[in-house]
Amino acid sequence: MAEPRTVRENANSLTSEEIGAILPHRYPFALVDRILDYEPGQWAIGRKCVTRNEEFFCGHFPGQPVMPGVLILEALAQTGAVAALSLPENKGKLALFGGIKNARFRKQVTPGDVLTLHCELVEQRGPVGIGKASAYVDGKCAATAELTFVLNVKKTKTERIVIPELSSLFFACKNLSVSADALPPLLARRGFGIPQSFTSSPEAPLGRGAVERMRD
Repeated sequence: MAEPRTVRENANSLTSEEIGAILPHRYPFALVDRILDYEPGQWAIGRKCVTRNEEFFCGHFPGQPVMPGVLILEALAQTGAVAALSLPENKGKLALFGGIKNARFRKQVTPGDVLTLHCELVEQRGPVGIGKASAYVDGKCAATAELTFVLNVKKTKTERIVIPELSSLFFACKNLSVSADALPPLLARRGFGIPQSFTSSPEAPLGRGAVERMRD
């Protein structure tokens, strides 16, 4: 296991509010309190102060509180996401889990511990990347893992709500021929159209987005 990076003298740090401007995670799932140092697109070092007030301690475990290993991995992933999403070209995207390999938990994390979180982005091809991650408490390794992430464009509220509703409406109109020119601009840009089998006109276009949704 490689030695973790150290915080530079002229550290590039982020407060919790600044982290919130990069990551979409909010209470109770914002698991990085501060970024101690980072290099956009390359690596980040974060900190998580584990307090007795964490909700997960209520049931994990009563009388013997231990931070779940999956949440340590999530904190590491959020640290790596700061490095990935702080690049200007990735602004507004989501960093989603693509996989976890070689996860090892070497030390219990309990109330009062301070987790130092390291994640280095070692490879990226298109939207898919890999991060080497490790978590420490008092200089002792608590967990290590190789995290695969996928960058995805975050949908706007309009896209999440309006597009599914309008597409359902158009698909329901089996006897209506709708060309791409007749669609609202937002739907036309997304490739929506009425499949030919749903229309009374052979000239009605079969939008790529419609085909993808039919296959789903």
